[in-house]
Amino acid sequence: MTFKLRQPYGPLLNLLATIPILPRHKLANVAAGSFNSAWSLSASPADFAGLGPFKLKEVQQTGIPFFRRVAKVILERNDFYWKVDENGTRLPYLDQVVILIAQDEGEALATFQAGTADLALDLNPQDVPALESTASQAGFQVLKDGLMFTILITFNQDVANPALQAIFRDRRFREAIARAIDDSAVLRSFPDGLGVLSATIFNPFAPYGKLFAQTAVQYEFDLDKSNVLLDAMGLKDTDGDGIREMAKGEDLAFELITREDDEARVKIAQLFVHYFAQIGIKVNLKLIAPTEVDTRTSKPASYETAIFGLLDSRLDPTVFLYSVFSSQGDLHFYRYSDAQGKDLPEAQQRLDQLIQQQLLESGSEKRGELLTEIQGIISEDLPLIPFAGPQFVYAVRNDIRNADKLWYNAFPLFAAVIWRQ
Repeated sequence: MTFKLRQPYGPLLNLLATIPILPRHKLANVAAGSFNSAWSLSASPADFAGLGPFKLKEVQQTGIPFFRRVAKVILERNDFYWKVDENGTRLPYLDQVVILIAQDEGEALATFQAGTADLALDLNPQDVPALESTASQAGFQVLKDGLMFTILITFNQDVANPALQAIFRDRRFREAIARAIDDSAVLRSFPDGLGVLSATIFNPFAPYGKLFAQTAVQYEFDLDKSNVLLDAMGLKDTDGDGIREMAKGEDLAFELITREDDEARVKIAQLFVHYFAQIGIKVNLKLIAPTEVDTRTSKPASYETAIFGLLDSRLDPTVFLYSVFSSQGDLHFYRYSDAQGKDLPEAQQRLDQLIQQQLLESGSEKRGELLTEIQGIISEDLPLIPFAGPQFVYAVRNDIRNADKLWYNAFPLFAAVIWRQ
């Protein structure tokens, strides 16, 4: 297959790796307008064909419409799978994989504890302590690894209040906030301590992910430094009430929103209220529905400060870079007005240049240098401040081997390398 491009395109190979190769002999004659439904739940397993380690054998439906239509999916070994292990043994090791579709986390956990399942994914952190206390006796282990997503705080630099807008647009203020975040206290906010620090929002397991992680800066907790930075901005407590004043004498105060259904985010937000008060900032915390967080941080933004979670996919970082950090990005939630191209900050101008340059760079080494500079600018300018996220937690029977590979591979690719002793 030959691709002819008008110019170099750095992400090409990474993006091509995500495009499924569909079987012509199965789908070429599908009627126009029905392609998307050709492989529906009503189709025979024999109609499916793919390149993965397993092929579809059976789908057991619940008979319940809409959301919970499938109860069980049975996969069997694909003898034509191309991949082999380091010893030349063709993968997968297993002959069959059965996927049980649980109604909720409680049902999934009960199924695992009853011995019906060998692996339980996406465990509720609140269930982990009880699981760990019985793991040894019950013959399984609880594994913790990786990062599900990064929680961050961001400031709306287009906020309606002119005085607050000027403050949010001052890099010194954002650094003062970054230094007012106590990492150890943040980690204690996660149930059972199942959190991990992260100074970047880029997926550590995506292409160039390790590079981003190594380049990102984790600011040290230093309230004295925060106070010095805020003093230098002329934000001082002139009336002795413990709250700094803005230019016209208004209290330095703003609303902080986050989703109400996430225990860790609520505790972290409460933690920020506490620490920001120590540097003379009043925070009005508002817990809202997840959908409202999404709405208020979308264009046109209608928030002052927000805590939410982000993590790019395992694909090439280009799409995420452009969406969030390009001045034209649809998720440029910290300063949507940049799309107008007027009075762009110097850091944003350089980000726009670098994002475009890395697109045209096909050499991995040179592209890596450009991406390193991009992460450096993000860490220095702090348009958003990432700090931590929840770990990926799962339970597995002791006789299942290679289970520690789960985080690094998408399921069922992961299932290609596990085996039962």
